[in-house]
Amino acid sequence: MSTVLGCEIAEYGVESAPRSLDQTRRFLESLEDERLGVLFEFAIYTGMRRGDIVGLRWVDVDLIASQATVRQQRVLVGKRVETGSIKTAAGQDRRVHLGANLVGSLMAWQIRQAEEAATLGSSYNPEGLVFTNPIGDPLRPDYVSKRLATLVERAGLPPLRLHGLRHLHASLRLASGVDLGTVSKRLGHSTLATTSDFYGHLLDETNRRAAEAMDDFMRTPKGATAHIAHTKRP
Repeated sequence: MSTVLGCEIAEYGVESAPRSLDQTRRFLESLEDERLGVLFEFAIYTGMRRGDIVGLRWVDVDLIASQATVRQQRVLVGKRVETGSIKTAAGQDRRVHLGANLVGSLMAWQIRQAEEAATLGSSYNPEGLVFTNPIGDPLRPDYVSKRLATLVERAGLPPLRLHGLRHLHASLRLASGVDLGTVSKRLGHSTLATTSDFYGHLLDETNRRAAEAMDDFMRTPKGATAHIAHTKRP
């Protein structure tokens, strides 16, 4: 799988993503003492865009159903941050399933956020966003990117932009056998062709490995393939 995780992301003008599962785990482990560690974990597990993540509200997260609905984004327009609809119609109101590990992390984060709010009382901003600073204010998208750069350097990994985590998510999904259509929906791409243009080479690699696995499975104890065993003349 590590060869697939190389993902040749440089082709898309994005800095290299972690090139192996070991490096991905190393990055996640390095976030243990980072207040916003759950945000970057969330980015890897969901593949959401930066604007989707910093614009996500708790009312759009259902931890019991293990899903988040993407309804708004916060993006930079010049130096200002504006809140608006999602980039594509396919991305608007899409539901993204959350795995058990991520749900657990979000529960712990929700508790921490509630403790910060209780400590500050009326000084806390009750805007209701999932990811905020310690006083409840929204995060600037550019701050999140700068923080990621610091954390990646601290972990001793290659330079990586937040959008690189989105590519990493897609690569991990495809490498684990998830079909292209499902990955496309999770990413909120406008068309399946868009996803195929970015990640078709990864799907080809997955298909190749699946074919090789079938060949290995069909080999007889004597080393001949099942096809040869059935068609060989006596």
